[in-house]
Amino acid sequence: MVYLPPIVSDDSPPYYKIFEENAIEPWLLNADSLSRFFELSLAISAWKQAGDNRWALRSNPSSGNLHPTEGYGVLDAMEGIGDAPGVYHYAPKEHGLERRAELDEETFRSLLINFPDGTFLAGLTSIHWREAWKYGERAFRYCQHDIGHALGAYRIAAAVLGWKLVLLEDMDDVAIAGLFGLDREADYREAEGEHPDLVAAVLTQPDEMPPVRNLPPGAVQSVRRANWRGRANRLSPDRREWPVIDEVAESTLKPGPGRWDRVPPFPVRHDWLNSELPVRQQRITARQIIRQRRSAVAFDGQTGMTRDAFYKTLAQTIQSVPADAVPWKPSIHFCLYVHRVEDLPPGIYFFVRDLGQLQRLKESTDSAFLWQRPEGCPEQLPLYLLKETNIQREAAQVSCTQEIAGQSAFSLGMIAEFHDSLEQQGAWYYRRLFWEAGIVGQMLYLAAEFMGLRATGIGCYFDDPVHEILRLRGNTYQSLYHFTIGGAVDDKRLTTHPAYPWSCDLVESRFDSRKGGAEMDACAERTRLLPDAACIDWNGRRVSRLGLGLKSFGRVQRQHTEAIDAFLGSPLNVVETSPDFSEGEDQIVFGDALNRRLNAGGQGAEGVFVITALGLAKGRHHRLLQDLETRGRPVPDVIPLGADRAFCMHPDFLKDQIDRSIRRTGLPQLDLVVLRLPEEALTTLDSEACREQVRRAFLYLQEECERARISGFGIAFPDWLESEPRWSGFTLETVHAENKDLPGFQAIEFSANFIHDRAVTGSGKGPSLVERAKSLGLKTIAGRPYRAVVEGEGVVLIDYPESESGNREQKWDWLLDELKELETRIHLNSMADGRNLKEVLEQASIPSPFKFRDLLEPVRTFKPESSRQLNEVLENIRQVYFRARSLGEQTVQARLWDPVSFDEMFGTAEQYVDWISQDLKVRFHQESNSRIESLRERYFPGTPEAIPLQVLGVKWLLDRGVDIVLSGMTRREYVAEASRILNAFDNS
Repeated sequence: MVYLPPIVSDDSPPYYKIFEENAIEPWLLNADSLSRFFELSLAISAWKQAGDNRWALRSNPSSGNLHPTEGYGVLDAMEGIGDAPGVYHYAPKEHGLERRAELDEETFRSLLINFPDGTFLAGLTSIHWREAWKYGERAFRYCQHDIGHALGAYRIAAAVLGWKLVLLEDMDDVAIAGLFGLDREADYREAEGEHPDLVAAVLTQPDEMPPVRNLPPGAVQSVRRANWRGRANRLSPDRREWPVIDEVAESTLKPGPGRWDRVPPFPVRHDWLNSELPVRQQRITARQIIRQRRSAVAFDGQTGMTRDAFYKTLAQTIQSVPADAVPWKPSIHFCLYVHRVEDLPPGIYFFVRDLGQLQRLKESTDSAFLWQRPEGCPEQLPLYLLKETNIQREAAQVSCTQEIAGQSAFSLGMIAEFHDSLEQQGAWYYRRLFWEAGIVGQMLYLAAEFMGLRATGIGCYFDDPVHEILRLRGNTYQSLYHFTIGGAVDDKRLTTHPAYPWSCDLVESRFDSRKGGAEMDACAERTRLLPDAACIDWNGRRVSRLGLGLKSFGRVQRQHTEAIDAFLGSPLNVVETSPDFSEGEDQIVFGDALNRRLNAGGQGAEGVFVITALGLAKGRHHRLLQDLETRGRPVPDVIPLGADRAFCMHPDFLKDQIDRSIRRTGLPQLDLVVLRLPEEALTTLDSEACREQVRRAFLYLQEECERARISGFGIAFPDWLESEPRWSGFTLETVHAENKDLPGFQAIEFSANFIHDRAVTGSGKGPSLVERAKSLGLKTIAGRPYRAVVEGEGVVLIDYPESESGNREQKWDWLLDELKELETRIHLNSMADGRNLKEVLEQASIPSPFKFRDLLEPVRTFKPESSRQLNEVLENIRQVYFRARSLGEQTVQARLWDPVSFDEMFGTAEQYVDWISQDLKVRFHQESNSRIESLRERYFPGTPEAIPLQVLGVKWLLDRGVDIVLSGMTRREYVAEASRILNAFDNS
């Protein structure tokens, strides 16, 4: 097994671009691009779970999600894949390639002698049993649908990478079986049979199309003689035989080249498709559309689509991509049942994908049909109204009475040119008709997602009733596949999980339009209601001085969703997100909220100023970094921050975080990204190395500004808040001096609260951090303003009770006396032969344990002046305790201490440490409370103590000249309160 490289960023073009000729620069063929090709065609796209049941979804659709289709590749020697050419089987669960055969260079060259350099082969086969156990005889045609889906997925994946793909339709099935080792009976001795279907050439340098669509027979024979390895797994211990499937498979084997005139399919260009696309649709990437594709299981019976969206959906099926993958002219047409399309009457319509069949179709159907062009239909779109009628009930009936066909915006039956095609080509062409239906179905799936809707293929249908609706006679035309598109009803009982450990799209914000993708005009000024003093000018934009911080927001909390909705409807317009706040869920929730507002016809992200914090990797993103390192592809310059966090400011990592942020929120641009350097980085880097990495990161972020993916950037570093910073060589001033040539460098961010307030109050040694930043022309952003953070506990506005602090001396003395007595007793019990405990421990090579009373006595007089000092001493106390306990456990194991005495002593010591820590916090809180009380008296003299801390914090920070204050307003009531604060704010 060769594991393909993880895809950790979305580098794909906008979806609509893949249909524009020569719009995408071809990717070089290497392990990375090959990984993307298979990810976008056959890979797992997500896992679903209900209770203990868990199942995979794939990029390519399949009947019943059973996936009988197998993928193959014939590849040249390639770094990261293999040192020699080979035949590979694609393993979707592992996203890897299983080497089936190793080829010599001469064999590979002769195999592809008719194709340009950089070409590789992609194949598809079917295991009919995967469908037959459930569907019986119908399984054969379902397998053919799935081959068509997969072939369409192959062609679209190639287009995303700027490549072309052509079906080698002159190959016979026996040769395909030999090429992929399907005829090796020993390799399938106990396993289910695998049927050859197709092989295609993927042209990664697609300047010229190859003159032939075949492989030299002699080269295929050389592949057969190669060194093969591996055996197929058996899927079922017992299975029922379906002889008719084997008979049809045998009858439809392709014996040799087909007979057709190769003409360019759909030569008419459809530039109107991409004209006046809503902005949000212009931003949707091809990868996002492909990976979010799902089969709907139910529709709401209400959602429709605009006429324009309907026309564009149909036009997607007559594009040169993916039709250029096959050599035959279109044989599939649509009988459409239109239910809910704005400005189109419900009824029966017909879409003629080959106008050469128009007259014959008119003659073969009901003479009463209108064959009338619908209003507003583009000239290039061969769509005709046959009959105005409510067709919902009939649409469901002909699709095996499935309501989903009548509850949609529209459904359709694919009508094939059946009799003449088989007469001209032979029985083997039967499979090709279903393949074409599958290719068209794949395009309908993706078009539905692009329009913000969802689709489902319907393999179960009654063809005779379809013929009756159209008054078709005989088998000149035959119904082969049904399809339906509408507004999906999601099953809330299901949980979605990422496809792979490295997947970056767990559940990204999905474009879900209930009005055909229309977007509303932007509101001129979200902040228009705020007084001037409550806003600042940020490069010509009016920005509120109070914003929403989403650090603790997630999808589970309904109140978080309500708070974001309230924020978007408020005069506030600043929000901070991060790809690693709540493992990125904050961005997903925010993106979903924007999407909901657009769907409801309201204002989306227009006017919102989005700040994004970069640099940290937690949770699954941290696991991704570990996975990349395990695979031998580490991201450079990663700094571990304990067991479950890391920091990195390498451009590759920052690009990935920007990609995630844009994709999750659905925004075209981030207004400000802030590089957050954690204090822990001080222990790994020196100031010079840190300056070099910051400079490199800033140069990259400036490039992103020039690409218009971000508008500006800033930095946050907690060491700048200290009165005595650890790094004298890495100050705000040195960072500014080295990067002032970059116009994108605009701001600093810091955490400020009532205890750690040097950012805004300065010290006797110089101006505050805010004053220093302003003197350099930088904006200032403050986070966490409303609470003094000490071990996660907030400062309150009342003093601690006397019982918590006044009698602390007595408690300390009592605990110290207890420890002294226990230590003495242990010493006496340990001196069995006249030696003291120290001598006994030294002879046993055990360090002498600590005496708690001597070590901890000095901290009784300690007075912390900052949260950092407090946290440092608390950590030191904990380390003293844990080290002493470890030494004590060694002493017990050496049988020098009595276990009962040990447990008693350390139980008392643990209580002692808890009391020390609690007392230090209490004294620290009391000191901060005195500051809060003075602030309260300053702003609200004579008022009761129950002034909200949020009000006080905002007034305090804004009074100190901070430009923007971020607050975690996790309830809509808090958002309303913040809006009232700013509306009442003035310069007094």
